[in-house]
Formats: sequence, structure tokens, C-alpha cells
Amino acid sequence: MENAADAIKLAGEVLIGVLLLSLVVFLFRNISSLENTKKDIEVSEEISEFNKKYLAFDKTTMYGTDVISCLGLAISNNKIQNQSITANPDGTYNEKVEYSVNIEIELKDNINTKETKTLMHDVVGDDGAISELVPASSAYQSVFLNLGFTTPISNPQRKNTLLLSSGTYSLKLDTKNSSQDRKIYKILEDIAVKSEGKIRRDTKIWGTYTAITEYDDFGLDDFKKQIFKCEKVGNDASGRVNYLKFVPKR
Repeated sequence: MENAADAIKLAGEVLIGVLLLSLVVFLFRNISSLENTKKDIEVSEEISEFNKKYLAFDKTTMYGTDVISCLGLAISNNKIQNQSITANPDGTYNEKVEYSVNIEIELKDNINTKETKTLMHDVVGDDGAISELVPASSAYQSVFLNLGFTTPISNPQRKNTLLLSSGTYSLKLDTKNSSQDRKIYKILEDIAVKSEGKIRRDTKIWGTYTAITEYDDFGLDDFKKQIFKCEKVGNDASGRVNYLKFVPKR
């Protein structure tokens, strides 16, 4: 009887031990599952927030200003991601770098740098105060020359330099022509980042005349005038946006 009681007691202890072990395993699996689910949700939310920035440019009609903004966003992102492969990262697209984004742009018209010089003339009101500035006549040759105009024939005077011809450009470097692609990348980076979206202006005054010179060093005027649409949006395996293509609005 005593042996039987001990055997029952031992069996009970083993059963309790098995139940406790099963409970621990069950709780561990559930906690791990909850942690994985939480992590998946966080990753999904992060991807959603990332995509939202770029999908804001998935439009059927937009001016070049929007494309410049999207280009700047991608360059900034790529500079951060490219830190994993170089100490001095640029904003080019690298398909081997996680989270890298490529922007492809088809230009309908040429992009030119511009220097525009306009001669303005004071208009004095009845009270003797200057009421406005109006374009001056090209007849004032001495005024034109004193304010830096090379010739009084045209007002305003413009000097254009080709920056990008009509065609397709992107942040991706072609290994067969990487030198030329890097020059193009530098131009795109200057337009989207270095320009800060501004055109420099200089003013000179000579008597009642004012010469206003605008230096569009990055072709902002030509770029912003063009009308685009987003033709395609691409995603990587995780669903994160990694490509946008902008083409002229037909």
C-alpha cells in the first residue's frame, strides 16, 4: 500500500511538472507570437509612412516644382542609405542598397541656365513719389551701357546656356557610361537641392533707372514651367516604394 501511494504521488508530481512545462511553452510561444505580430505591425506602419511621402507625387498632372520636390526627397533618402557602402555618400540610386529610390524624368523641353537683365524706369506720381517701375525704352543707350547692358537693342536681355536637352534622366548610374551619368546626377542634385528653389537677383540703380539681373543658374524657370504626370510607381519585395517615373503631360 505504501509503495502504491508513493507511485501515485510520484505520478502526480510528474503530471504537474508536465503541465507546468506545457504551460511555460504555451506562454512562450504566445509571447513570441505577440512580439512578432507587434514587430510586423511596426514594419508595416513604417513602410506605409515611407510610401506616403512618395505617393503624394503619384499625380496625373503636376508642374515641375512637384517633380523637383520628389527628386530632392529621393536624393536625401539615398544619401542616408548609401552610408552603408561609402563614407562620402551621394544621392544616386543603387539597386544593391536597401531602401534606395530611383526617380526617372522625361523632359519635353530643354533646360537652360539663364541670365536675364531688365532695365526699369521710375514712374513719379503727382505727389512726387515713385509710384512704380516700368520697362524702359531701348532708346536710352547711355543708360543701358552704364548699367552693364552689352547692347541697348533688347530689353530685357537674356543669355541662355543649355543644361539638359530634352530626353530621359534618372538617379541611376549606368556602369557603361557612369562618368556622363555622374555629370547628369550633379545637375539634378543642383536643381533639387543646391538651388533651394531660388533664382538669384541683383539690382543696380543709376539715376531714375534700375537694372534688375536674375541669375537662374540651375534652370529652375524652364523646369518649373514643364507639366508632368506620374506614369509609373515601383515597389521592392517588402512593398516599399523604390521607383517613380515622371513623363510630360500630353
